Amino acid sequence: GSIPIALLSSEQIMKTMLSATGTENAGAPTPADDLIMKTYTERSGSLPSEQGLHQATGPMLISVANLASAVCAKAVANERAVSEATRDSRLFFREFDFSKGLSAQTATATVMGFDRLARNSWRRDTTSEEQTLIMNLVNEFSTGVDANDPEQTSLLAISICTSVLSSIDALTY
Repeated sequence: GSIPIALLSSEQIMKTMLSATGTENAGAPTPADDLIMKTYTERSGSLPSEQGLHQATGPMLISVANLASAVCAKAVANERAVSEATRDSRLFFREFDFSKGLSAQTATATVMGFDRLARNSWRRDTTSEEQTLIMNLVNEFSTGVDANDPEQTSLLAISICTSVLSSIDALTY
């Protein structure tokens, strides 16, 4: 990727997360929207107040990950709500079967979902190294969990989404 010039502001981070995941709220706020706003408000003191790269501190990155996880929970809930019959209309995890556990999800499905998310967030294709890193995350995530529990598939999708939205490429320009 290119060398980052500056951080996005806290408001820009929020807007780009919502835009990248298609979770902008068009109607009355849902509980998921309330959680996103609550997280944003609670964490705003740790989010970048200016655009200098020196603002990229540990607490800032943790706050960004917290906000990303709230946005991703809504994004994955939206993906899950799309039936298997029409799953090609999902934005990211088209190949995932959310009615099944991790054992039913393929590496190809995972990488394709990751690629779509990253393109929306980073505005570029992923590298083979990044794809390897996301598969490492999947393998670590899968260790010791019930591979047949569908909830684990949703949690994995949220984890992948959170890692994309809270990465440096998502926070800088």
